[in-house]
Amino acid sequence: MKIFAVRIFEEHDFGGEDCLRLVVGILPTSTTGQAGKATSSLTLPLSPHYARVLAELAKERGFDGYLLNVECPLAGGVEQTRALAAWITILQSEILEKVGPHGQTIW
Repeated sequence: MKIFAVRIFEEHDFGGEDCLRLVVGILPTSTTGQAGKATSSLTLPLSPHYARVLAELAKERGFDGYLLNVECPLAGGVEQTRALAAWITILQSEILEKVGPHGQTIW
């Protein structure tokens, strides 16, 4: 029997913001102000930070993986959707590495 942790991103509980934070990771802080503008409006940074954290949590707690249920609008449009799909691929890779070949990420 497989055991999955479930994460639901819903519109009414800041799901879009939480989902975006998973993708971009921990945002750097600056003492000199905001960083310059991105060179492209279609570029969204992608970080493996939370994928690694969630995979480690799954390993520690005996989960076989995660079921992700995204039920919120993605304000970043197509680019955020692509970045989320890429991040889920990273999460799956981390799950396989830390949990084992039976690990899964379902969305």
